[in-house]
Amino acid sequence: MSFGENLVALRKARGISRKELADALEVPYTTLRNYETDAREPGHIFLIKLAQLLNVSVDALVGAPEKQKSAPSYSDEALKVARQYDAAPDNIKGIVNAVLALNTGADIVPEAPKRTKVIPLFGARFAAGSPETAGDLEWENYETTNQRADFAIHVNGDSMEPVLQDGTIALGVRRFPQAGEVGAFSIDGEFLVKQFVEDSQGNVYLVSVNRDRSDADMVLWHDSDRDLRCYGTILCARTPLPD
Repeated sequence: MSFGENLVALRKARGISRKELADALEVPYTTLRNYETDAREPGHIFLIKLAQLLNVSVDALVGAPEKQKSAPSYSDEALKVARQYDAAPDNIKGIVNAVLALNTGADIVPEAPKRTKVIPLFGARFAAGSPETAGDLEWENYETTNQRADFAIHVNGDSMEPVLQDGTIALGVRRFPQAGEVGAFSIDGEFLVKQFVEDSQGNVYLVSVNRDRSDADMVLWHDSDRDLRCYGTILCARTPLPD
């Protein structure tokens, strides 16, 4: 079994979606997809973090045979306590760890729960293609473990693939994109997500990463009276600009 196949099997066995695991790893959805399809090989730091999240050894994660260890012998009472500990909430586990630390002198610190934050998820779908119909930019609460994110958007269309997949939710930060970065925009009240470029004359080019959808590229000339607004920069993999 390849690394990618093994990763998919471990993730699904734990009931974790690809997006949930990507958020926990703080990597773009497409990066994790590339690992799961064996289109990209992970580095050792990423493997260690991934193994910790999935609660497996690195050997098990990469499919390497692990050394067989004889299971220690525990009493029925010890096994009963262990099952009760696993089922207990985090605050109870913390109390148990503290008591054990006092008894053994060990420095046992309970694992801190992952921090989450609530950001706005805009109701409008940002077109990765032709702009969406104009409308009010309503929003709802969206919970993420990515501490950098300031907002989230729905992606609609395939012109930004493989960086942004149709139907996914993308995270963003509230700053204007630099040349080559992907931004969330509205033009005359219509919402879209594109790679941003501006030339020395002030002309703005909103470019599709998927060059099979170059028909969805847009150009706003510096003397145009069109209303261009930027909501922020999307957190995704950097992609070279097309020639």
